[in-house]
Amino acid sequence: MIIYIRKIIQFLLFYPIWYSIWFILLGTDILSNSLILLVILLYFIISLGDIILRPLGETEELKDKYTLIIMLFFLSGPIILLLAFYENKVIISEFASFYNSIIIGMIGLIIMSLGAIIMLISRFQLNKYTYGGGSLSESKDQNLITFGMYKYIRHPIYLGGLIITIGLELAFRTIIMLILHTTIFFLIFRARMIREEMVLSTKFGEEYLRYKRQTSRLVPLLY
Repeated sequence: MIIYIRKIIQFLLFYPIWYSIWFILLGTDILSNSLILLVILLYFIISLGDIILRPLGETEELKDKYTLIIMLFFLSGPIILLLAFYENKVIISEFASFYNSIIIGMIGLIIMSLGAIIMLISRFQLNKYTYGGGSLSESKDQNLITFGMYKYIRHPIYLGGLIITIGLELAFRTIIMLILHTTIFFLIFRARMIREEMVLSTKFGEEYLRYKRQTSRLVPLLY
């Protein structure tokens, strides 16, 4: 019971509360009040949905250097938001005012919602990994999931996260940070995807190798 409570508190503090504070501090000068509330609500839904869909049992955590990198990446979210804030206020507002539109912000929110849907559906379909604070986790009764979104791509949860990242930067109406944030996200999680595939290849052997040949890593037919 204690591990359930600890993980739930940790997860809720980390996502909806930690990020919401910075959304409010930095977003209100860029986004309308209704839009900032929608962004906060969306992050809360993503967090709550993810924690509900994750089976919170005890498992073996496969720690590696990417665990710390990913944790630091998410904790640095406020710095990324701060850079997005100043890009919008100093660069976009001055040199690309046409881009500084509420329409761009709404498009960003729609894209974030799409990413959230992909992430939560993927989490529901996966159903065998447990929350591990950014660590790879493995359970003895784990099965290889090859249906739903996993029929076409091997890492749809990361795809959803990448789309959310793009949507968030569009909501803040940035260009430089959109490219930078998305690139950093991709590079970090590409390394994690490679690590996961090594673990799953060891666990499932030829079954997983055959699955890899039939699917894309992140984007169908492209990558």
